[in-house]
Amino acid sequence: MAKRKPTAGRSVKRRWLWPLVIVTVAFVVRLIHLLSIESSPLFSYLQMDSLFYYETALKFTAGTLLAEGPFFKAPLYPILLGMIYKITGPSYFLPRLLQVMLGSASCLLIYLLARKFYSTKIAITSGMIAALYGVLIYFDNEILIPALIVFLDLLSILLLLKFEESGRKRMLFVSALLLGLSSIARPNVLIFLPAVLYWLWRLSKRAKMWRKTTLLYVLGVVLMILPVTIANYTAGGELILFGHYGGINFAIGNNEWSDGRTAVLPGTSAEFWPGYYDAVTIAEEHSGRKLTPGEVSDFWYRQGVNYIVTEPLDWLKLQLRKLSYLIGAYEISNNKHIYFFAEQSPILKLLIWDKLVFFPLGIILPFAVMGLLMRKGQGRKEFLIRSFVLLYAVSILIFFVTSRYRLPVLPFIVIWAAAGFWTVTDLYRKSNFSRFYTGLAILIVAIVICNGVSYIPGLSPRLDSEYEGRLQLGGAYFNTGRYELAEQQYYQAVKLNPRSARAFTNLANSLYKQDEDSLAVKYYKNALAIDRDFEAAQYGLARIYKATDQIDDLWELIEYRLGKERKTPWALKSYAYLHTVIQEPDLAAELYEEAYQANKSDLEALFKKAEVYLQGDFRLEAQQEFERIIRLVPNSVEAHANLGQVYARQRRFDEAIQQYEWVIRRDPDHPAAYFNLATIYIQTNNVSKAQQMIERVIQLGGSNEAVELLQRQVETLKQSPTDN
Repeated sequence: MAKRKPTAGRSVKRRWLWPLVIVTVAFVVRLIHLLSIESSPLFSYLQMDSLFYYETALKFTAGTLLAEGPFFKAPLYPILLGMIYKITGPSYFLPRLLQVMLGSASCLLIYLLARKFYSTKIAITSGMIAALYGVLIYFDNEILIPALIVFLDLLSILLLLKFEESGRKRMLFVSALLLGLSSIARPNVLIFLPAVLYWLWRLSKRAKMWRKTTLLYVLGVVLMILPVTIANYTAGGELILFGHYGGINFAIGNNEWSDGRTAVLPGTSAEFWPGYYDAVTIAEEHSGRKLTPGEVSDFWYRQGVNYIVTEPLDWLKLQLRKLSYLIGAYEISNNKHIYFFAEQSPILKLLIWDKLVFFPLGIILPFAVMGLLMRKGQGRKEFLIRSFVLLYAVSILIFFVTSRYRLPVLPFIVIWAAAGFWTVTDLYRKSNFSRFYTGLAILIVAIVICNGVSYIPGLSPRLDSEYEGRLQLGGAYFNTGRYELAEQQYYQAVKLNPRSARAFTNLANSLYKQDEDSLAVKYYKNALAIDRDFEAAQYGLARIYKATDQIDDLWELIEYRLGKERKTPWALKSYAYLHTVIQEPDLAAELYEEAYQANKSDLEALFKKAEVYLQGDFRLEAQQEFERIIRLVPNSVEAHANLGQVYARQRRFDEAIQQYEWVIRRDPDHPAAYFNLATIYIQTNNVSKAQQMIERVIQLGGSNEAVELLQRQVETLKQSPTDN
């Protein structure tokens, strides 16, 4: 019986069967992971970059995104997040679900890209590896950029290859738009642009054609970047292409203290915004003037370049260290510790581990290396993807290395790994044992290097994953007010690392929040026994000493801290407080001013200084300080209320009334403003208004002896012949 020929419909179905399987598998495993982490305290407790993107998205929905000046970072991701929030309201689940869909689509793009260079079985294997690649799954479920830029980069390169096949300029233009979009999410992708232009030159048969295609491509990229640059110029009057954080990021990865992976600038806080403000303060102190955001960025770019120029050998050593991190299979965490939180997921605990061999990259990258070395003659054909990986890797080394920063090159590593696997498999099947053993030797050497480099003493980026994870879980519980649960996590961290001042301090903080002061003091002292200069423990201990009036202990602690580091704002404020205790208001005011100069984002020091003057009845000085605060923070209700009090003491009643009325317009339920207005109206014999103010104080629950005294004064005025 004659065989029936497959119909066109059947052929199409078969052709799309595996892509459908890949997308389905990718979506299901990502969705299972998403649902499994929804109950984690870290699901809704965002920190560092995730918190920045969330807060920036909320500013977008409120229409205040550029109210404070130019974009801080390249803005595409938080703007897209903000668009989602405009439609649905703030959510932690929906953005992750959309990224799950985007990550699943990226697995399809990996399959399609692999089809452009290799056989169907290699393409299927590439897609399935991507679908089950634990680190891709992890970042697809984080409120971070990678899921977006991986999709944009893959689609942009795929459309370039489509343009090569069809010659349709629409494909080329859309590819350029996508690359431009990717650059306003993470600008270092623009390092790929010269390679694309060179590829277009090689593709063009005539110079005129190359000029046209180049112009079209550059135009597409510029069209995406230009609105961001214009918005920055409009908001700040400076030419900033993307965001003004670039210089600080560059300096983080290029200074004499850099380790090539930690995202903290020396001399600044490890916290996100405090660290930035510290960087601004340092830049302004060196420059001797206030700087714009762009000037701060330029300052740090110069600092990084100066280090490279003056210490070239040291910088080269740093680059080699970064290179070891880049090719090392160990996943360097940035926001959350990947290996610990992988253990909390039923999916990722099978797909990510750090036991001897760092899976998956410790296996995938060696297979990719073997695939590249064993399949010769592919370089010209694969020019685009090879140049993307090489140039993007260079862009990472320019800054610093973390797992999520190298993620955009992983799809191509996956493709080459699949090619390597099938190459060595086919050699074995064909009994080509000489080449098979060559490939096997390459694979073994690559496995040893890629995994072994992360074990080299002094070079290893490895951390105790459970210890770090316990600290992060404790932080999530602590910052959401679940102090008992935080205590449990910190206690586990202390058990894992009993020489950690940070763990003891965090444990003490959780106990302090539960009013367990004696235990908190014990653990703060344990922390200081490990590291006498550990600032967080000093601060916590000082806080308890102050609250419990242990003045001598507080005095000794603060003088030690200031002797080590004079520019410590909290210590300066505590020292000022001590001088108020011993009735030295002038010195206290000077110390509060010094605290403010040490950290100009901390206005509490100025308020405290003004209050010292107010309490000491230094009326002119108090007036000047509160007026100064209002110039810095025009909408400060507290400053206006206090300034009204100063004016009242100076018997400048009309000005005092203006201040209190301003306060009431801003905060109609401000009992102190009504109370103070009542006192002014009594002093000016305006009985009816005084009565109105007292009644409003009582409505707000402010009935007490002071209010009753005012009421009696009003009754006395009513009986007076001068009653209004």
